[in-house]
Amino acid sequence: MFNSLNYNLSRRNQQNLETLATKVIVFTFPERIQAGRSLPEIRFPYRGVTSNLTFTSQDKLEREFSLQVQKINEESYRQGRSDWQLISHVILPEGAKFGQVPVTEEVNKGDIFRVFFTEGGLKGITIELSIVLDFV
Repeated sequence: MFNSLNYNLSRRNQQNLETLATKVIVFTFPERIQAGRSLPEIRFPYRGVTSNLTFTSQDKLEREFSLQVQKINEESYRQGRSDWQLISHVILPEGAKFGQVPVTEEVNKGDIFRVFFTEGGLKGITIELSIVLDFV
């Protein structure tokens, strides 16, 4: 019984650490979006690895819709360069209100993220990018 109790406590502690080590960047678009890059562009102040991308929509999507999440390092951003890297291209299916896809991409301290819409017309969409922090 003692070993079982230790195992359960250890497992619970591991789950708590994973929860505490995960940060989320949230992009919210309440108004009708236009095709192209969108604001805000968000700086992430830690090192880590992305784990998943989640989207929610206030209404069911009337058609298939695609978007990209991109990043650029802080130095390139400050210099005004346009070498944004694609970290995820997501196709949201018709009729969806919620979706989640795994994304594994290294994140460096100071990386800046944005959403690029390949087409416009949607409104009331939220995109969450989960990042597990690297404590090394």
